[in-house]
Amino acid sequence: WACKAARPWKGHGEIFVGNPLRSLRARAFQKITKSFSVEIPGSLNKMVSLSDPAKADLIWWASHLEKCNGRTFFPDNPDLVIFSDSSLHGWGAICDGSRSRGPWTAADKHRHINELELLTAYFSLQAFANSSDIISIHLFLDNSTAVSYINKCGGTRSRALSNIGAQIIQWCEARNISILASHLPGNCNIIADEKLRTALDSSDWMLLQDKFKQLSQIWPVQIDLFASAWNARLPKFVSW
Repeated sequence: WACKAARPWKGHGEIFVGNPLRSLRARAFQKITKSFSVEIPGSLNKMVSLSDPAKADLIWWASHLEKCNGRTFFPDNPDLVIFSDSSLHGWGAICDGSRSRGPWTAADKHRHINELELLTAYFSLQAFANSSDIISIHLFLDNSTAVSYINKCGGTRSRALSNIGAQIIQWCEARNISILASHLPGNCNIIADEKLRTALDSSDWMLLQDKFKQLSQIWPVQIDLFASAWNARLPKFVSW
């Protein structure tokens, strides 16, 4: 594989912005072209080896190109419109009058705010479209970086943001969901911001992990009822 053949993938990355579900399949090539363009500026003749992800992307394009070609990216009237917002303390979202929110875990609180905004988009999708498929969703966020990483299906500057963006796109792709993100300034995103600032209630409390283990030895359980992603004590849980 010659650099001359790989170079156009870098220069034409914006071609895939029209469909972020497909942009994911160009990221492995972008990483390759970015690395050799830094090592050998201006050279188009160096031979490079494709990584396993890049090979997998080529196989994917070979089998999906005809199916994807000419498809409309996003309809004028999406099925769902979601407004979301986040802070260093938690996240909130609203869709068609229904609301969802949650605090960050101890591990998530150490993330950069851009990561938290992108995670908020992911959690919002899971909250309002987890059982849906073959629909279109328009997301409104007040963080332009998060918007970019969704619409461009990642990027090459932040590995953490790229990983979250890839999770979002793969989640949507598995459900055949079309997604578009738009920037909405925080002073205009009032409803989601209000939900974000709602005080915690009794459903946010949880047992200490060591106490839960002690109880589980007396009464073995397999599912955590009335829990959420941030306070569930078992892998399988039910939210309400």
